[in-house]
Amino acid sequence: GLAAIVGKNHSAHSVLGTPEFMAPELYEENYTEMVDIYSFGMLVLEMVTLEIPYSECDNVAKIYKKVSSGLRPQSLNKVKDAEVKAFIEKCLAQPRARPSAQELLKDPFFGVLDDDENDDDNYSVNL
Repeated sequence: GLAAIVGKNHSAHSVLGTPEFMAPELYEENYTEMVDIYSFGMLVLEMVTLEIPYSECDNVAKIYKKVSSGLRPQSLNKVKDAEVKAFIEKCLAQPRARPSAQELLKDPFFGVLDDDENDDDNYSVNL
């Protein structure tokens, strides 16, 4: 995973992380919190397929080449549920097109969260 304290400009400049889950812009050393959305999408992909993203690659250099050229992991082809696949693809979109965490919570993937029913902050998510 990756953790960093980000300044007022919401941009960080160091490269740390698990290659299979790193957003392409991390390799360019200029990124925002949207990299977390990308990583979350990869995590969902792993949970759905039970396969580490880019497991078809036998070294970090091959992962870097695929990620930086925009190629998706082969395991994405194993996702048969259209709604789940669409959710993952939203997370893996170009940085400016990725939804925020708040927007993701409204996605059909999570079902309907009714704020009135969850005033006690006990949210349930149907996966």
